[in-house]
Amino acid sequence: MKKLLLVLFFLGTASWYNSGPLVRITDYDYDMYYSKGINETLKYLENMAEIESAKKALYHAKMGYYYYEEKDYGNAERMLKKALSEDKEMEEVYIKIGTLYSLQGRNKEALEYYLKGTRLKEKYPDIFFGAGAAYFDLGSYEKAAEYLERAVNMYKMANKRDELNRAAILLYYTYNSIGDDGKLERFLKRAIERDIHKNVFSKKLSELYYSKGMSRAAIRYVHIGMRNEPENADTYYLAGVLYYETKKYKESEEYLKKAVELYGEEGNNTGVERAYDGIYYVKNYSGTKDELEEFLKTSIGNNINKATFCSHLAAFYIKERRFSDALKYNLEGIKADSYSMENYFGAGISYYYKGDLDNAAKYFEEAARLYRETDNKEYLGETYAFLYKTVIENNDGEKAAEVEKAARNDLGSMEWERKKK
Repeated sequence: MKKLLLVLFFLGTASWYNSGPLVRITDYDYDMYYSKGINETLKYLENMAEIESAKKALYHAKMGYYYYEEKDYGNAERMLKKALSEDKEMEEVYIKIGTLYSLQGRNKEALEYYLKGTRLKEKYPDIFFGAGAAYFDLGSYEKAAEYLERAVNMYKMANKRDELNRAAILLYYTYNSIGDDGKLERFLKRAIERDIHKNVFSKKLSELYYSKGMSRAAIRYVHIGMRNEPENADTYYLAGVLYYETKKYKESEEYLKKAVELYGEEGNNTGVERAYDGIYYVKNYSGTKDELEEFLKTSIGNNINKATFCSHLAAFYIKERRFSDALKYNLEGIKADSYSMENYFGAGISYYYKGDLDNAAKYFEEAARLYRETDNKEYLGETYAFLYKTVIENNDGEKAAEVEKAARNDLGSMEWERKKK
């Protein structure tokens, strides 16, 4: 995950350089490169380095840039280093060499050049960002935080919003990697107060408080996030979860429904299903039986997470001892998802209480197979217990012995004896 993040961050640095101070889109060589290609451009720059010898470092740096664009990293490195030997104050070149090394996974070499760049008379935030990113990828998180903090402050003073946000996000991951919740909390609060990525960091602080069981504090910051980004579906979902945790079910359902609406507008079906699942838990704990039944039927009719909601509705009917209705929805859930182990288990329960022991055993066996494949020991034990009970009542001693052997093997003898009771 960290490597992937860094690739994204460094690619951001590289694309910024396409229109940066080293090569401008108004430069003659820029137009030549895109109209006549690399060879003509290099000839032109080499010639200019001879004609304007006082600016040869710039022309050699440009050559390194175009080699970089061609992914000829060996020649890019050679020309960029040559430029630095001619002018040690070219901050863009330190950044470009650091970026070049970073993209090749040569992080120690990248760090060496970023650190050299930080010692220039004039301080450039991109160099401090690069040093922080290199330290991050090397796992030196405390040092990464030190340099990224400098970069954030410099970007803030220069009012470079995009670069500021990029550095702040990496700084968040850095503090998160350090593993000190106190430092992470202080960073997030400070960023919110300074209006740095306020919507994102408000949500992150809410999640931090939620993970520590501080739901009321989390709610405060989730509302700050909403005010700054009122159409963010994830924020409404988080608010719904937080209000559920504080037993404010009416507010929870309200925010979860808004999350459903926003996820739907985004075409985010996974988000819609997740928010619907949240509403189910609200209805299950605070609604009437009729409300819960109607909600589940409507969700299934709208094809929302069909297998899961069929399982929920079947469980509701089993609790009400309406086994025929339960079986109908368990079988519908299996049709929607042939790997839905909960529906196989539920179908086994319904067949068992309807007195159809052969079918009960069949569905319990399939549920056991799926639970075993997913290493779900808790539900596997329950399933083996029902399967064993079913085949015993069906007078199938041979099958009962097979089940008991498999259960002991998968669960261990002590756990099986506990489940069997």
